[in-house]
Amino acid sequence: MAEELHPIELDDGNVAPEVRQVVEEQQGAIQQDEQAAPVNIPSPQDVFNRFIRFERNLRVSWDEFTGTLMGEVNEMREEISSIQDSVEELKRMEKRQVDFAIGDSVVLLDDRKLGRVSNVTPKQVDILLDGERNTRKTVTKKKTNVMRLYR
Repeated sequence: MAEELHPIELDDGNVAPEVRQVVEEQQGAIQQDEQAAPVNIPSPQDVFNRFIRFERNLRVSWDEFTGTLMGEVNEMREEISSIQDSVEELKRMEKRQVDFAIGDSVVLLDDRKLGRVSNVTPKQVDILLDGERNTRKTVTKKKTNVMRLYR
């Protein structure tokens, strides 16, 4: 061993000067650290108040979230109801496309033209278009949008 370690205490019971110097330097560094950045330890009342504020903020946020969510759910329900109404109307329209009689006034929805039914077969309808001289159109009942206006 090149260097011999110094004992903490000398034979007379006093602390060795080297150890005392190191301890004093450490204590000086600790005091400077404490002065540079003092540690603020909150009181129990401050901690409790922070918990109360956190709970209030959490409650308000939860209420806002659930309110927004319920509003969106209600909007979706209304939209679904509207879609169901549209589906029912389409089903009624499809039934009207099957029941044609000679002389019914009809609308060709794709062409946006009016006409009268001149002949009906199980799958097709002959339509005499209004406003056009001797123009007939034969359409398939199920595949085209033909709507009866009235009889």
